[in-house]
Amino acid sequence: MNDSIKSLCDDLCSEAGLSKDDLLSGALREISRAELLAVAQAYESRISYYNFELQTHIRKPMLASNVKKVWTATFGKYWGLELKKRIKHKQPVFFINHGVR
Repeated sequence: MNDSIKSLCDDLCSEAGLSKDDLLSGALREISRAELLAVAQAYESRISYYNFELQTHIRKPMLASNVKKVWTATFGKYWGLELKKRIKHKQPVFFINHGVR
């Protein structure tokens, strides 16, 4: 990964209030809806920049159907942190799948 993309993902992680070390630790980790929304909100705050730099075309990151797309286009693609969806107490829950790297 080139340095500008690495820096961009680091910035997005910081803006969303997430710990990069925690995300990359390899431990099975549930991602809360609030954390996913924080990433989408940070992405939306500089949407033109992120869409250009990441070569994506996510128009409305805060839409429920696009929140996972934001994660996949950033941390999923560049850090290998794929989200897996499971049902827990009849509610969808996302977990980081570290096996993608």
